[in-house]
Amino acid sequence: MGAIKHKEIEIPVENPFENCQLGRARYATVLTEIIGANPSGFVLAVNSEWGTGKSTFVKMWMQHLIGQGYQTLCINAWENDLIADPSVAILGELGKLSNDKNKAFFEDAIKVGATIIKHTLPDLLKAFVKQYVDIDAVAEAVKNTAKASAELLSESVEEYTKKKEGIEDFKKQLEEYLEKGEFKRPVVFIIDELDRCRPDYAVEFLEKIKHFFSVQGIVFVLVLDKEQLGNSIKGFYGSDRINSEEYLRRFIDIEYRLPQPELRNFCEYLYDYFEFDDFFSSKERSGNGEPAELKRIASSLSLKNNLTLRQIEKLFAHSRLVLKSFSSNNYVIPHLFFFLIFLRNHKPDVYKKLHLKVYEYQDLVEEISSIASIIHDCIETEYIVAELLVFYGTYAREIHKEYYNSEKGSLTFSTSTISSEKLIESIKSIDRNPYNGDNVLSHLFSKIELYSNLV
Repeated sequence: MGAIKHKEIEIPVENPFENCQLGRARYATVLTEIIGANPSGFVLAVNSEWGTGKSTFVKMWMQHLIGQGYQTLCINAWENDLIADPSVAILGELGKLSNDKNKAFFEDAIKVGATIIKHTLPDLLKAFVKQYVDIDAVAEAVKNTAKASAELLSESVEEYTKKKEGIEDFKKQLEEYLEKGEFKRPVVFIIDELDRCRPDYAVEFLEKIKHFFSVQGIVFVLVLDKEQLGNSIKGFYGSDRINSEEYLRRFIDIEYRLPQPELRNFCEYLYDYFEFDDFFSSKERSGNGEPAELKRIASSLSLKNNLTLRQIEKLFAHSRLVLKSFSSNNYVIPHLFFFLIFLRNHKPDVYKKLHLKVYEYQDLVEEISSIASIIHDCIETEYIVAELLVFYGTYAREIHKEYYNSEKGSLTFSTSTISSEKLIESIKSIDRNPYNGDNVLSHLFSKIELYSNLV
């Protein structure tokens, strides 16, 4: 069986999107064309919700850019938010572009920058520059300059921004550093996970990019969930009345909304990745359509509930783990099995009431029909409601009365959400199933609850 934790996708150098299961290579082409059309430098935001695979996409795109002749740099802002000042991390990454032709200009930029970087102790600054750049001469210059400028380092960023001459000098040195590097195309500097940082650090990162590093020859790419970053901005200023959308326009020149992935392809990929066929292709089970049934219900539930890629991955991982407790000749009823896994993860109150036999038939049908109606393209709403009703009737028979009067051919309760006639028709169809006499829900719950402590 495949790993329960999804490993990083391999990104081949020659074909970075070879293992992409979401059809996103075309978006990389669009973004590359945007950068090529604006070589002077700007800030581009790649916006998508958490858990939609944008970090993986950007890693693939970064390799694509390298293949197109771009110099690329990348910072995970969240992993660096313990550094007192974002400028240190940015300068450290830029130092990786040093060569014999531009090294001196980088040293000059560091010297000037040391006079305007906020609240950075000299030894700490030296340590970080050495970590990123490993140029002793530069590190020593930073230390000496920072010592000479100790009184300036204690002032606020706002005071430094008023010193236009120093800032402009720094930016000029930085532009010359990039120009002397003789890069044929703009440097693409990717900032990932900014929306997960401390609010004060996220805001300062944006401010530093705008005021200190907005120069010719650098395209900054902010990879973020704009809504979450907006919440950080409101948290930083302590007010929900802040217009975060307007605030971010000060920093972002172009925003690209990463389109939602094709979830059916992703479900196909996860089915293969977690090696479900190791279970479903056994001699006792092969040829009964179970794989297609599971993938249909998974993609339908994921699509209609707007699940993130991480949420879908968790459902597949949980399902595959539970299947370890099934023997090869145990029935699974894949659509019902996955539906219960979904309920446990995303509708826990419904799952709990089913498991504890709390539902009356009327309430069960009303609740399940509202959930099942969203997967109509996969399986008829009335069928899955009837299926749960029939199996719940067996499961909770010692507590609840009969749900169906076979002599009268009618339900023992009323329903307003779906057609009683269609529900009864589905009940009769399910009555002919070979496992109908078994306590199906008891069987499935016993397997799922073996892993009840999974969160």
